[in-house]
Amino acid sequence: MDEKYANAREYLFIAIRSLAASGDSLESRLISATTSIVQITIDQFDDDPELKVRFARIWTTLAPIKMILKLSPSKRPRTLQR
Repeated sequence: MDEKYANAREYLFIAIRSLAASGDSLESRLISATTSIVQITIDQFDDDPELKVRFARIWTTLAPIKMILKLSPSKRPRTLQR
């Protein structure tokens, strides 16, 4: 990714740091990483079909987590409560 994807790169690096460099539980790190990744919009990759498809796959994988984050903390599965 070069300068035209600077915004996406920033959020992806934040997500990777959240997953790798934290003493928090895996669930907390996953929630933090997902929160960063959902800041990226797929239209940022309009001029690159391959990146657009790859990012769509990431979003598809994260969709259930994103839905859980919309729930109030008391209604989340116990393993994903903050």
